[in-house]
Amino acid sequence: MKEAGIVVIRNRGIGEPEPGPTLSGVTDLLPSDWTCLENPWLAQYGPAGERREGRVPFLDAVDSGSTSLTTMVRKAIGDGNRVVLLGYSGGAVLVHRTLDQLSTGERRKIAAVGFVSDPEQPRLATGDADRYGIRGESPITDIPARWAADPDDGICLCPDNSPLRLLAQWTPDVGWGSPLALRQQARRAVTLRRNPAYAVDMKDLDGEKARFGEARRLIDGYRGDDHISYGVRTEEGTTATYLENMALWLRATVAGQPTGDRGVAQLGCSTSA
Repeated sequence: MKEAGIVVIRNRGIGEPEPGPTLSGVTDLLPSDWTCLENPWLAQYGPAGERREGRVPFLDAVDSGSTSLTTMVRKAIGDGNRVVLLGYSGGAVLVHRTLDQLSTGERRKIAAVGFVSDPEQPRLATGDADRYGIRGESPITDIPARWAADPDDGICLCPDNSPLRLLAQWTPDVGWGSPLALRQQARRAVTLRRNPAYAVDMKDLDGEKARFGEARRLIDGYRGDDHISYGVRTEEGTTATYLENMALWLRATVAGQPTGDRGVAQLGCSTSA
């Protein structure tokens, strides 16, 4: 058992293997005396993602995954550690739901949280006032937090008024792995019809054409590389990639380390608890 210190818990994106390669691109650059763990959540979005438990709806996967993450966090805190939470894409939603479950005292033990393509990224987190997470906003004000968001990634930077929000609103409990899925969808259908995330404005057809055109561009980008290139694209205004900047920020925020004080041989946090 390692001495109490820093425990980093990764929460991979939909369909990624274990350990998630995206967030490994961050933890491979963290100090070797930090401990890195992987939350083995299902990483499914209905038909998309893993198949080991059937085709579980996203909300079901988030529910079980956040329960698992909460248990991991509380164990790490109980062992005297401070905790860093990392979430990529669907895994970022787990981090938000877990933070919702923690007490004020437990949240004080969270040293930092890092999000990559967060579907619930708050507006202005990366300077955008009119774009934010496709699922809405989950601001964090009491814990050091950083968001990595490519301007062309519609998952984390979706326009305020976009038909993509309707897609995100209706699909999270689509799947056949939960006996409650169809019943949940039926109940939600009534509510969603009353409170749609997007409604076509027949009085502004030119605007609708532009909004649907932007939605198509973002979908094409998602199907391409715009959602998966955080380890190779240079973050705007910097000379490093999004993942490199996340690791540098964590080292400075959590341990107060200057950004260039460790050699390569000293990087890569331990995977043993």
